[in-house]
Amino acid sequence: MEKISFNQKTIQFNLRDEVDVSIYNEIFKFREYRQTEEIIKNASGAIIDVGAHAGFFSIYAAALNPNAKVYALEPETNNFSALNDNIRLNPDFKKIKLFQTALSSKTGTEKLYLSVDSHNHSLIKTSYNNQEIPVKTINLSDFCRQQKIPKISLLKMDIEGGEYEIIKNLATTEFNLIDYIFLEAHKTESNSYQDLEKILRPAGFSVQVFPCQFDSDLKFILAHNKRK
Repeated sequence: MEKISFNQKTIQFNLRDEVDVSIYNEIFKFREYRQTEEIIKNASGAIIDVGAHAGFFSIYAAALNPNAKVYALEPETNNFSALNDNIRLNPDFKKIKLFQTALSSKTGTEKLYLSVDSHNHSLIKTSYNNQEIPVKTINLSDFCRQQKIPKISLLKMDIEGGEYEIIKNLATTEFNLIDYIFLEAHKTESNSYQDLEKILRPAGFSVQVFPCQFDSDLKFILAHNKRK
């Protein structure tokens, strides 16, 4: 059990293993998501946490803005259980809405490829995925329609390479819903962060790229809808 004070709030986490500790440190200790903090504090629309894992970013966002509407999407059962546990440990954040599903370019069922650790599961098959399970998926338009979301202040994604397929298939109407996107751009066999820039800039977004201090192959992208 880890207890911290963040933004004048006491937060507790059940850290299952070294992977949880690593993600917790990434967000709360090293503040790798600090570029989103003012966006979150000023959010008037939804904050959607795609690849919520055990809930660290969702709780981070809710702690920064108690009035924010935070939606956490996590498809894998063990991670989703940990996500629920961490929300139960922090009753102040019980308004965070939890969904055991994966954001995808289509609504339905897809294969989730599992890795040895809990953080590298992906809808994209890679050399380190050694097992697969079926999971529910939903596209952004259907999710917003079902949840009656008219505006996304921040779309956060950490989905181990699956970000390329989602961004590539977003329709203009979906881009128009979004004020900011913050994502981890994972280098894959067929994609790099430059491929995301080539989609986001013509779609009307300014793009900033930040390095990860722990992984030279990982970049953080902050994209702002210039029409907003």
